[in-house]
Amino acid sequence: MDLKVSVKVSNTGERAGAEVVQVYVSQKNPTIRRPKKELKGFKKVFLEKGESKVVEVAIETKYATSFWDEIRNAWASEKDTYDVIVGGSSEEVGAVKGSFEVGKTTWWNGL
Repeated sequence: MDLKVSVKVSNTGERAGAEVVQVYVSQKNPTIRRPKKELKGFKKVFLEKGESKVVEVAIETKYATSFWDEIRNAWASEKDTYDVIVGGSSEEVGAVKGSFEVGKTTWWNGL
């Protein structure tokens, strides 16, 4: 399953410019200490003055949710609710937010 994030970006300035759409994921109730939010995807978009574009960032869910489990020597994706924060920086001011569920804890190895 893929996590697909779409957001409309508009250039309201007087010149052509660029924006980096950043996608952060935050686990609600992790069983380990994790960062408050983790950068999981990004995409740069170039916009002319007054232009708007829909930017899509696709991330495999297992990569968006997993951490390295040292005891099992495998990647773990825990059953939980995950928040998605999308913006132009790590600051949450003006960010677009959503959430998704992982229904079952799984472990995996490899890429």
